[in-house]
Amino acid sequence: MRLMNTVTDFFDPEGSKKWFETLQKAQFRGVPFAVLGGKSAFGRKTAVHEYPYRDKPWIEDLGRATRQLTVKGFLVEDSVIYGGGAVIDQRSNLIAACETAGAGTLIHPTYGELTVSIPSGGLKIVEQWDNGRYFEFTLRAIESGLKVFPVTTSTPLPDEKSWLKSIATTTLQFVTTVNSILRKSTALIQTLQSTAVFWVSQVNGTVNQANNLINTMTDVFDSNHYGRFQPSGNSGLASHQTYPVLMQKQKAASAQNRGKVATVGDELAQSVDAETYAGVANALLSAVVLSFSEPQDQIRIFIHLSVFKTGGYVPGVDGAVQDAATLLFQRLALACLGRAALSYQPVSPDDAWDMMTLAGEALEVGAVNAADMGHDDTYRDLIALHNTVVSKLTERGANLARFTEYQFDTSLPSLVLSERIYQDPARNNELVRCVNPVHPAFMPLDFKALSK
Repeated sequence: MRLMNTVTDFFDPEGSKKWFETLQKAQFRGVPFAVLGGKSAFGRKTAVHEYPYRDKPWIEDLGRATRQLTVKGFLVEDSVIYGGGAVIDQRSNLIAACETAGAGTLIHPTYGELTVSIPSGGLKIVEQWDNGRYFEFTLRAIESGLKVFPVTTSTPLPDEKSWLKSIATTTLQFVTTVNSILRKSTALIQTLQSTAVFWVSQVNGTVNQANNLINTMTDVFDSNHYGRFQPSGNSGLASHQTYPVLMQKQKAASAQNRGKVATVGDELAQSVDAETYAGVANALLSAVVLSFSEPQDQIRIFIHLSVFKTGGYVPGVDGAVQDAATLLFQRLALACLGRAALSYQPVSPDDAWDMMTLAGEALEVGAVNAADMGHDDTYRDLIALHNTVVSKLTERGANLARFTEYQFDTSLPSLVLSERIYQDPARNNELVRCVNPVHPAFMPLDFKALSK
């Protein structure tokens, strides 16, 4: 210390005096003490996002990190510098100050006045037999602020058209990716077309499976026209037309819808540039939507199409083009899934929960896959769509009647049970949809249905 003082005085004889004059007397909650030294920690809160096959991570800034200070000091009896009195009393006062609830004021020699909290084990006192009336301690303090929750931006309201933004982002990403690859070789367009053929065959198979004659007729007639004991997809469509006319019209509409899907599918398989390819793929799924009258059918179909795979592994740039087309089809299906889920009208809170879980899990899986691939815009759009679906279905199911357990001694027709439970035989179709019996004439003994 003498050598350091000599060097300091040689360059600046008054510097040492000025330095000590700037130091403030240390204390915590009014308990004074002497300081030997200390250390501090500063920085930013960050979240490190690492992705497969990416050498450098993306560091997300989350604001300034909490400042932490460590002070190494001592207590001495009847100090000439800070006073204090008996050292035992000083120690007791310092312990009590650190164990007092809430934040307290710390006067730091160089940082000045700070509002801090002392964590568990933040005060550590060392005493030795040969030090006499002297206690050394280490005090660890964490800066403390007001109880205010951070708000960076206002939370947007659920947007029922958020699926459109997902389609736009998916299309833009596909066009950008594929165009950059096609600049190297235009022959790769054949890979896009072969992938489209595989996709269209899967779509056509799905549509043809759904639009069979039974589903077509149950979408037209209610049980009063189609058969009282036949489950119906129509809750009560009144019709003054004859059966042959209605059947002919529905079969014609079904054939037209299937023809529209097939036509657009052929157009997709013949597309020769990325922009047309993406646009026709979107038009194909729009045609699929028109082929189904019930949102639950649309949800089921688009969940199936959202996990589309081409099969074998293709190396090189051909594989990159095939992967880009596969992602396009999968994410367009997810956007249409969100659209169908937003149009779904649940019959009970349990029904809303089941549909929300079914659609929400598919959207969440798609969002996580996008995040793993570093497609941040797609991730944000799918998460926004997921949140909108959850919000809307929760809202629609909140005020609906809940399911309750019913028990009967004998199997009864749905018509009789609807009269007994609801005093309304016209609700027998609703009861059949809730219970889903083997046949509406023989309802199970125990089942769950709407309470009112």
